[in-house]
Amino acid sequence: MTNKWKDGRPPVGEECEITVLGTDGLFRDCKILYIDSMSVVFSSSAASSMPKYLSDVKFRPIKTPDEIERERVVGFAFKTLTIDNSDLAYKICQDLYDAGLLTDKKVKYLTRKEFEKIFEDNISAMGFNVNILKVYDEIFGADND
Repeated sequence: MTNKWKDGRPPVGEECEITVLGTDGLFRDCKILYIDSMSVVFSSSAASSMPKYLSDVKFRPIKTPDEIERERVVGFAFKTLTIDNSDLAYKICQDLYDAGLLTDKKVKYLTRKEFEKIFEDNISAMGFNVNILKVYDEIFGADND
């Protein structure tokens, strides 16, 4: 469906993902059958279509295959970094992927200057106080370039 979400809630007829608080926390595909300001009824192969309070559920759009692949590759790369700031490490992995420099479990080699150019402004704009060349050394090795 192409209807717009309002206040984080999908419209009736929307296919999306839902998680119900108090369960395993996993998001599952569903279709919204009814929704108002307090409750939702949805169909899903994993859960009943009993009404739920909106305060007990979270929605998100269904991820595209490209988004799923990005998440997989970024997640793998993130696990290999040992940078103290996990938000920074994850952001670096996302930026590398979005720049086409991170593919299936491999980071395209960059010189220190190229790496610095890509990340220095972005990282300081995000409020991270980090020596970007130390991050470079962790990814590519201190003896490169």
